[in-house]
Amino acid sequence: MINLTFLAAVATAKANLASALNAAVSSSQRISARATYRFAITEATIARSNALTQLGNPPEKPGHKPPVTTTTL
Repeated sequence: MINLTFLAAVATAKANLASALNAAVSSSQRISARATYRFAITEATIARSNALTQLGNPPEKPGHKPPVTTTTL
């Protein structure tokens, strides 16, 4: 679900960028459209990262044991 939300946000940002670039008549409008796109991608990335952090660590694989370290003197 987290990745689907991220991908949807990226797709929306791309569509908005394409629309803004098609309507842009000056270089400042194109620069603004690209900056808005980069901002939207950054926001989507931050939201995805926060959502993944809230999930915590992934579960261990079944049958997987952590390595045991031994020391010898």
